[in-house]
Amino acid sequence: MFDLPQKTNRKRGYTLAELLAYLSVFLIIMIFSGSFVINSLRYYRLLETETTLQQKLMTSLTTVSKELSIASLGSLIIEKDGIIFASPADENGSFSFGSGGSLYMRKWVCIYLTGTGDVKKLVRKEIPINPPVLTPGTPPFSTVAEFSTQPVYERLVASEAKSFTVENDGIKGGYTVKLILTHTTDTTKPSEIEGETGIFIRN
Repeated sequence: MFDLPQKTNRKRGYTLAELLAYLSVFLIIMIFSGSFVINSLRYYRLLETETTLQQKLMTSLTTVSKELSIASLGSLIIEKDGIIFASPADENGSFSFGSGGSLYMRKWVCIYLTGTGDVKKLVRKEIPINPPVLTPGTPPFSTVAEFSTQPVYERLVASEAKSFTVENDGIKGGYTVKLILTHTTDTTKPSEIEGETGIFIRN
């Protein structure tokens, strides 16, 4: 009779070299996976920052251009980082007309950059005209610097503003409003966005 080979329950273990090889492959996979996740999060933060800046830019430009478009053309004082003008809108955004159809001017408005360094704030101050007049004449303050120091409420138009300019287009009543907003992310890489809009002042 022949003896049949007996089965053995012994299991071969991993050698040290095999364990090191498996561990190396695992570490490489984890490094690549971690880099992918980190880069994805960084890209998402940058995209979120740019989207937020675009929304702020559109809102700020709309606010400034809407108010400036109804200003008194003869009242404009335009400087490098600010502008002064007479506005016909009251607190509720309503208007009053004179007998000839002209708008009564109700307040003096100053929109300007404030702060130090490259990143500033775009703010707005206003002083009532009492009583309202059809022809506002000259502003009570001849410069933006003088107007900005007045002890009246200062409303924020845009934070993290880098530049604000109003330029004449070469035609009467035609102007271009330009605004640059900036933001530094946690990676210290600044995101910057620039926008402009054209307006026409008829008053």
